[in-house]
Amino acid sequence: AQRVVVLSAPDNRCYTYYDYYNGLTIMLGKTFYKDVFNLSDEVEPLDLKTSVYSHLAKIYIGAFYHEFFHLKYTDMDYERDLLRRLDSDVASLVHTIFNILEDVTIENSGVQDYPSSRHFIDKLSEIHFQEGSIESVSNLIKDHPDTVDAFISFLLLYARGYNVSKLPEYKFFEDNKELIEWGISQCIYERFPRSRHKKQIAFAIQLLKLLKGEEFDKKKVTNSEIEEGVTRVPRAGTGDMSRVTKGVTSMDG
Repeated sequence: AQRVVVLSAPDNRCYTYYDYYNGLTIMLGKTFYKDVFNLSDEVEPLDLKTSVYSHLAKIYIGAFYHEFFHLKYTDMDYERDLLRRLDSDVASLVHTIFNILEDVTIENSGVQDYPSSRHFIDKLSEIHFQEGSIESVSNLIKDHPDTVDAFISFLLLYARGYNVSKLPEYKFFEDNKELIEWGISQCIYERFPRSRHKKQIAFAIQLLKLLKGEEFDKKKVTNSEIEEGVTRVPRAGTGDMSRVTKGVTSMDG
């Protein structure tokens, strides 16, 4: 029997992609990513298979694989349960950092299990490194260097490791680079979802403390200890999150 994965279909017009390597049919409603990519035009499913929309089609297929990988590798209910321990404002920021780290993890695992997805996942990564995205991060770092907004926008690009040489100078990151890279590696190479999610959230909380000028506790990250009682951190003001983070905060499965 043919295997079919239906990710989500807000209407009954689905775009279908067949993964030849695994013999898997992936289906998704054509409007699923309209908000994520801020598409102003209605693209019919069949148009995605034509050369006119070839670039867009690769992004869509990459997005389909990305969400499929979340379904396969991420325990979202468990992550939500962990976040309920935190203040709502802090939980939102922790979730954003969690999702950046989890995106890297699931895509790394996914392209190994589904090799034919690599080309499309790489194309999806490229959208995060358009000139406008780099410029947005640069402006945030220049205007609001000590805010969580600047850090999250920078981390979104840095964690993917794509064209890192183009990223702007960022004093907070350079001052804490060894610690941050240690934490990232602790999180993205943990295989088991629930163990990984606890560690990701523990690391995110310690990063928020670091942004406030408080001590980063490596032991709590190593032991996946979720520290409660963390208070609000500096924000950039009006329009808090840069548009560069829009995709990653929405792309959570």
